Amino acid sequence: MAELLGSYALVIAGCETVRQPLVCHLQQSGIPEFDHTFYFSDYSEEELFHILEHCLKDRQLRMDENAGAIFRKYICGLCSRRDLAYTHARTMKLLTGSITNRYLLRASKGSVSVSEIVVAEDVSCFVWNEVRNPLRIGYR
Repeated sequence: MAELLGSYALVIAGCETVRQPLVCHLQQSGIPEFDHTFYFSDYSEEELFHILEHCLKDRQLRMDENAGAIFRKYICGLCSRRDLAYTHARTMKLLTGSITNRYLLRASKGSVSVSEIVVAEDVSCFVWNEVRNPLRIGYR
């Protein structure tokens, strides 16, 4: 049995605020510590935008300058609230799906010549609205 225990690894990925409750639960369940903890720097705004561009490229799409400017501003908003835990590659992949759907909706109307270019109209709905901390209910 001891040989089996040495054959496994538990990898918990995620930002500190998301994974901390899981780590506490594991510690309360009898797993007192982890042998190794690796911390990686968050993606920068530029890196997130490049990930988004790469995901769009996989769908044979690319943004024009205006659409890119809108999305850079949106990513800047995401990065201003890293505590919400949306500044990762998975979010960029999900946003790529939304952008693609809006692009295809515009293309399906057929009123405009459509190429592989995502334009401002396709991403104009992505506006960062500051997220406030939720109000507490009860006594302080």
